[in-house]
Amino acid sequence: MELNNKKLKISIVGGSLAGLSAAVSLLKKGFTIIIYEKADPSRKGGAGLGLDRSTKDTLSQMGLDTSFLMPMSIEENRDITGRLLNRDENIQYFSTYWRSLYGKLLDAIPKEAILFNNTVIKIDQEGENGIKLWVQNKEGKIFEETTDFLIAADGINSIVRSYLLGEEELKYSEYITFRGIIDINDPSTHKFNDDNLKQFTKKLLMEFKDLGNCLYYNITDNKTSNCIYMLQEGLINWMWYINKPKPQTEYLTYVPNEVELNEFKTSAKLLWNENFNEMIENTMNPWVNLIVDRDPIDKFVYGRIVLIGDAAHPARPHRGQATSMAIKDAWTLACALNDLEIDVALNKYDKLRVPDSKNVVLFSRFLGNLKQGLIHTNIKWSQATKEEANLCAQNRLFTWNLSMDK
Repeated sequence: MELNNKKLKISIVGGSLAGLSAAVSLLKKGFTIIIYEKADPSRKGGAGLGLDRSTKDTLSQMGLDTSFLMPMSIEENRDITGRLLNRDENIQYFSTYWRSLYGKLLDAIPKEAILFNNTVIKIDQEGENGIKLWVQNKEGKIFEETTDFLIAADGINSIVRSYLLGEEELKYSEYITFRGIIDINDPSTHKFNDDNLKQFTKKLLMEFKDLGNCLYYNITDNKTSNCIYMLQEGLINWMWYINKPKPQTEYLTYVPNEVELNEFKTSAKLLWNENFNEMIENTMNPWVNLIVDRDPIDKFVYGRIVLIGDAAHPARPHRGQATSMAIKDAWTLACALNDLEIDVALNKYDKLRVPDSKNVVLFSRFLGNLKQGLIHTNIKWSQATKEEANLCAQNRLFTWNLSMDK
């Protein structure tokens, strides 16, 4: 017998990875949905993503072909001299480009199910009468819609979360990441000529022999770290985490001006080796992300409104779990709604997703603070003892000890 849940009018606020994952999951289970997305359908940008094994399996259950994911089975942490601190050969991660996953999800959703250039500007949950939405379209016209069930997938600055919980300040981590992507097959992403590119890739593979199957982290004594890995064949993703007072900007992502860019390059030459400096120097359009998160909350369900993804549990990027959590949120919610009466389903979603997400948020915060020298401040990684170096082995959630975060 068809469950009454299938008759729900389900609206999703936000059409990035979390919202699209929710849509694909619910469509797979036979629900009808509508997405309100403020961006244009031809949106650009995006960066590298990490997904764990269970997330890859979830994408397959959702009906997606996951062959585009690049296996990452190894993680290495090194000090500034290149000395190995820790090597884990069984992390079972996968990397991809944001655009690749976005495209796969978007292709799985009927065009009429997504209203691009439509921004939800106000919400009112009216008890038994459903949820009212005020939506502004591209022309600036505001119209009203009513829905039975609302999924908030509108990201770290979620308007839905603000309606539910009031204004909250993001927790700035005290560091940023300066980052970029080089596609050796796409000259528009780099400044290398053919000969220099061949020489550079040869040197890079000599330094990082498992590049393409390994996440490499370099940690210095100067309270800074970097990361390099591949997203797909020939696509190199690099990040440099820099301790810094909060930049005076309203944006979480921005392109540095010429003065700031030159400051980054000058500092890099004093710190990193030739290969990393070459990446910085030859990357077209590198950018800056402010690293922020929020303290975990105790529930994601508020009446008939459900938070998923960064709207529910924004986390720092150090364990590559933000996208994985969003996908798991989406699939868990769809499965629960498919199998159970709505209140029981929502209770199950909360019980399954809140504790797991809380652990990931705190774990990711720990890893960032460790590698940026904000905890265990006395460690000199270039002289680290075996016991100190083993802190870097806290790279998987089940190995993590809460007492380490001191």
